Amino acid sequence: MSDLETTVDPADGLPAMVVGGARADRKLYFLEYYASMMSKMGAFNRRAYVELCAGPGRVQYQENGVFEDGSPLRAFKQAFTEFYYIELREDYAAALEQRCRSREQLRPMRVVQGDCNERIKEIVPRLPPAGLTLAFIDPTNWQVNFETVRLLTGVQRIDLVVSMFLGSMKRVPRENRPDVDAFFGTDRWRTPPYTRPDGSVTLDGMMRCYREQLVGLGYLDHPAGREIAVKTKTGAPLYLLAFFSRHKLGYQFWEQAIKREPGGQMTLPL
Repeated sequence: MSDLETTVDPADGLPAMVVGGARADRKLYFLEYYASMMSKMGAFNRRAYVELCAGPGRVQYQENGVFEDGSPLRAFKQAFTEFYYIELREDYAAALEQRCRSREQLRPMRVVQGDCNERIKEIVPRLPPAGLTLAFIDPTNWQVNFETVRLLTGVQRIDLVVSMFLGSMKRVPRENRPDVDAFFGTDRWRTPPYTRPDGSVTLDGMMRCYREQLVGLGYLDHPAGREIAVKTKTGAPLYLLAFFSRHKLGYQFWEQAIKREPGGQMTLPL
């Protein structure tokens, strides 16, 4: 992900990722809320957190210049018993590992540097087969292949939170996109009923295709209206935050997590 804008966090002198506006904090808020609830399920002795495309652990908001913890470090504060991160960039992976190890933490933690589609096989055998796992899949485009998701979800009790980038989806042509085919694990997204009668792609159709692929892996279907849309300050959609679980209890927790906005007001449907 070398196209990402990078700065240096003066707090520790390590790389930080510049993100497009403070509204990105909305994504982190909902993820952190759900992670907090799931990590405290003490009926399971092992509760793991996994993040693909993890980044350096700190972000700077382009809108106001503020530095904050990103998703990996926010999850690191929760009561999971173990943590696994995969990050492509060598400098980001090194920064994340240094930041994690600088915080008092006796629980197992592993940062793997490399392409998550290649390195996922190193993580899956470590996940608790009889415990709980929360995986956050946070690509900036089409980097995470569905085959990677299939391997990851070989663990039975694993909930997924996935960032779906609307800007990329709206612009994608139907032809000659093997990267998009790999992301969906199929080329059906190019055809009806996922496209309009004129053959053009739709966001609803692409989301439906992705959900159906996960249903094929044993995940329960869920209403599209409970996906969270993260928008720019002008109201243009940046991406969807989608949740998937094999268990009804997971959706009950997700509904609780997204019930209210960071400011306390009720969340409105898409």
